[in-house]
Amino acid sequence: MKKKLLAVAALALVTGSVVKAQTCTGTHISCFTSIVPTAQTNKLIIPTEHKYQLILKEGDSYTQGGGFVGGLNDFTGYVPITGSSTNGYLSVNHETNPGGVTMAEINFNTATKLWQLTKSRAVSFSDPSLVQTIRNCSGGITPWGTIVTAEEQTTSNDVNGDGYKDYGWLVEINPATAQVSSLNTDGTKGKLWQMGVMNHENVVVNNAGTVAYFGEDGGTNKVYKYVMDTPNNLSSGNLYVLKLDQGLSNGDPVVTTAVWVQVPNKIKADQNNVASQAHTLGGTSFSGVEDVEISPVDGKIYFTAKGLNKVYRLQDDGATASQVETFVGGLTTSYSFNTAQGMKSEAWGDGNDNLTFDELGNLWVLQDGGKNYIWVVAPDHTPANPKVRLFASMPAGSEPTGLTFTPDHKFGFFSIQHPDATISTDIDATGNTVDYRGKSATIVVALKENLGTTGSLGTIDQHVENSVTVSPNPTSGMVKINAPKALKNISVTAYSMDGKIVYSNKFTGSHTSLDLDFTSQLEASHILVVNIEAEGGFQKMVKVLKK
Repeated sequence: MKKKLLAVAALALVTGSVVKAQTCTGTHISCFTSIVPTAQTNKLIIPTEHKYQLILKEGDSYTQGGGFVGGLNDFTGYVPITGSSTNGYLSVNHETNPGGVTMAEINFNTATKLWQLTKSRAVSFSDPSLVQTIRNCSGGITPWGTIVTAEEQTTSNDVNGDGYKDYGWLVEINPATAQVSSLNTDGTKGKLWQMGVMNHENVVVNNAGTVAYFGEDGGTNKVYKYVMDTPNNLSSGNLYVLKLDQGLSNGDPVVTTAVWVQVPNKIKADQNNVASQAHTLGGTSFSGVEDVEISPVDGKIYFTAKGLNKVYRLQDDGATASQVETFVGGLTTSYSFNTAQGMKSEAWGDGNDNLTFDELGNLWVLQDGGKNYIWVVAPDHTPANPKVRLFASMPAGSEPTGLTFTPDHKFGFFSIQHPDATISTDIDATGNTVDYRGKSATIVVALKENLGTTGSLGTIDQHVENSVTVSPNPTSGMVKINAPKALKNISVTAYSMDGKIVYSNKFTGSHTSLDLDFTSQLEASHILVVNIEAEGGFQKMVKVLKK
């Protein structure tokens, strides 16, 4: 198949003047100009400084062991092999019933600057001592190189009669073998019983391998700390629940102090009921604790409460906690940021889900509600001096899940969960058409210079791009696109200012000019953002105004 070439350049025509989109000159993955706020469209929208590559999708055949990649891709964990940023394991949770985990082996081809999938298989949970897993939602990566997958749903069943509820636990996996590595005392495969049963979301372990933090999404909605008896060993430890000294008022901590209250977790009866016991002991409920993470910059504990639409942080002082505060968010809170169309303001909205820190301390917030955005919050952000940018908008019907980075932070892996079957095909960093319509997909994203070879995605004839005109503008409706040389297979998509697609057409063959009629669209919107793409590395966005 002949590869298509694509690059992104944004132009805006406003009152006769041409405004170039700002170009990020940094070399870090967090360096970008925010996307323009939008309702979900039929494609993934990421900054013009970045590209993405499809790694795997729901329904792909496993290369080993038979079967197919599951659906509802969630936590997406990159585990480096011997610290490598170009060779590792990619673990993908499946939030299905029964649940599952895909374990892939991937490596980066330095010649093509593309990732290659060399092996994929399902993690084996087929052991009587495990029963199975259910709704593998979020999870975590340990400092010793294992994956922890989380069951977000609990049941009262005990099918194998071992005294433990079958579902609602954390489970540890060895990515090299795609086998469960958490064990029972008799050596059989087990779940992490002392960490308790609940509607588990993620888990994060400190660099010393001594303390883990996690939260419950639903149920009692609390934040937990787990202090390991032995470093780098999650099988035994003491469990604590966070209790704010004076609770919450309108979703914000009343005071900045809290205590960690110990929760019994040493016998089966307690392990089966840690959530209810934590509630009885006065642990604070936050409404949907979707993720807990540790900042690499200030060492504080950050966690998100989806039901309250906020991200909180605190300093863990051992038996107590201090500096408890709301860090970012709020349903009615709006943030302003620079885009290719100038400064824009957008409501934070709801659905705070996955959190991920890069090594510079930027907090990446993935939302599974509202407009399903990915936000990036600077480490020096405060409510009084906000520093928030908008990184991505998911395709219609989908949400972003499970972002993790390579150790060098050149690449970020995340999943696009349950996109609509009506979304469009796309062109990724390979230059080829990718199709994940109606299928959960797992991708890698990076700055353009780090993904795809020179001459493929990202290379563009600037003279042609600058010489293409759309006129008249402003217009009563009729416009003509003129190019200095023929463009092949031109696609034209027009968006209203609220992000809805109001016109879409593809003109096959080669063309130096096109006549388009936007009369009805401009009557409704008065301003259109028109995206023009063609083979050979061309894309241009123009704002068309009604006369």
